[in-house]
Amino acid sequence: MQWFGDFVGLLPQAVVVAKMIGERIRMPPFVAEFDRTSNIGRALVLTGDDGVTGFHLLQQRIAAELRALGFEKLVDPDYRPHMTLLYDERHVGDKLVNPIRWWIRELVLVHSLLGRTHYNLLARFPLL
Repeated sequence: MQWFGDFVGLLPQAVVVAKMIGERIRMPPFVAEFDRTSNIGRALVLTGDDGVTGFHLLQQRIAAELRALGFEKLVDPDYRPHMTLLYDERHVGDKLVNPIRWWIRELVLVHSLLGRTHYNLLARFPLL
């Protein structure tokens, strides 16, 4: 939901800021629903309309915390909730699919190892 930049290693300052934000987020758990495929660049993704409202609200809270901490430049004004399925050169486009729903009960901080499709869990923050 929030990108902090591409770095060869783990940037400790980014982790400190991300953990501060995670600890400050207050919102109730919500149901997410993706009901269509789409493409973002080379990525085939799942996305949705009303079913992703909770993600938008969560992103607005993250953006507000980034601004409050002086990191306005990290706020993505074009944020689009999605779940990446795969990367490919073929463009599938928007197609309706049977809705996929689940409860979002926590915000998770992960370190994505650059170019390795491996993720390390750094922290969990329950939605309250």
